[in-house]
Amino acid sequence: MKFPSTIDINVYKAYINTAAATSAMRNHGINAIDLHWETTESLKDLCIRILAENWSNQPIYRALDAFPEDQRQLLDSLDVSTLKLSDLVAHIQGDDGFWKRCFIARWPNFVLTNTLGKKWIRIFLEKHLSETLENMKPVDYTQEKMQQLIDLCAPHIEELKINHLQPGTTESHGDHIPFDYILANLAELKYVNLTYDVKSVGKNFVLGCSNISDNDIKLLAHGLGRSYELQEFHLHSSKLDSHMLQLLAHSLEKHQYLHTVNLLHCRCGDTGLRAFLDAISNDSFPALRTLILTNNFLSSDGALLLAQSLRKRKIEKLDIRLNPITSEGAAAIFHILNDIPIRELNMACCSLDETIGQFLFKVIRENKTLKSLNISANHLGQKIGEELLRIIPQNKVIQELDIRNSDISYAIKSGIDSSILENRDRETFEWS
Repeated sequence: MKFPSTIDINVYKAYINTAAATSAMRNHGINAIDLHWETTESLKDLCIRILAENWSNQPIYRALDAFPEDQRQLLDSLDVSTLKLSDLVAHIQGDDGFWKRCFIARWPNFVLTNTLGKKWIRIFLEKHLSETLENMKPVDYTQEKMQQLIDLCAPHIEELKINHLQPGTTESHGDHIPFDYILANLAELKYVNLTYDVKSVGKNFVLGCSNISDNDIKLLAHGLGRSYELQEFHLHSSKLDSHMLQLLAHSLEKHQYLHTVNLLHCRCGDTGLRAFLDAISNDSFPALRTLILTNNFLSSDGALLLAQSLRKRKIEKLDIRLNPITSEGAAAIFHILNDIPIRELNMACCSLDETIGQFLFKVIRENKTLKSLNISANHLGQKIGEELLRIIPQNKVIQELDIRNSDISYAIKSGIDSSILENRDRETFEWS
């Protein structure tokens, strides 16, 4: 074996702790004075391997900033399945490729969406936090455990997405894990997507264990009130009564960055919507641009209440599909569209019939902002289709008009689509 006349920086880093180096040589059989010892590894590769094997005891990373190739080789040599996550987060943050490898190693079959511009350490820790909360039983929740989790993840968490929760039990008085302390301590939190639904109850089933409780919503509202950077709030598949909606309204109304509120499949009804609207003022939700109330049992009365409230706000997207608002309720919504900067409206499956025609035609002729309109799965009829085909060329703004399953023939729909396609092509040409 040949020995170099100079010593590499990695050798120095590997043997900076004399006691540890002596122990390593004894345990691994590395003997510098054994002239018969042979290896195909270079001395640098050998040192990097030893650094990786002993990384838990001596986590060297930033000391190699001046040697990016060695730093990269060291990270590739780390066994991410055995190292503590807290050590990795504390010492390795800026290497995107390393955190991508960690994510794929832990969730090899998980399909990611909307990762553009996100750092992989953020993607990893957001998934880690969500998975931990989803699998945490209410009786196992302690503030000490939660503080450790928050200390680890909080600086990197901008989005919290919870797809399901462990059910409440008799030991937890039917409550799920509390979100007040969690939300209040995620200082960078901007997006909350939450459901209190359950996937598996197991043997501990109690009646109503999947329902959101009064205490759940009280703690959630308290945490939301302290999420000062919040931009989007999504709560779905959770039955909300009037009192719950009032608490949510009070917790969200003053957030100056909140531009999206989504209460999907929450079954609030006209009474719940009225309670929510009564709890806010004209100055509430100053940044609100998107409102989604899909499948909430709203009738024409609820649509009228909603229209009266929206006239005072700068709503650009409104989604009220799967609500039986009928043509009367849809007419109330159509009536205020010229007063707001609406760009996208979804009224699919809202029990509309041919009596909506005159209000629909007025919107098509006069509105200058609406780009997407979905009125599919309604009984519009052939006469409405024929009139739409005649007037659609007058509208130079709309780029999507969904009239599927609305008793309009395929030939008429094709003609309407051709006119709308010209609007898309025109905008594409203008932008280019």
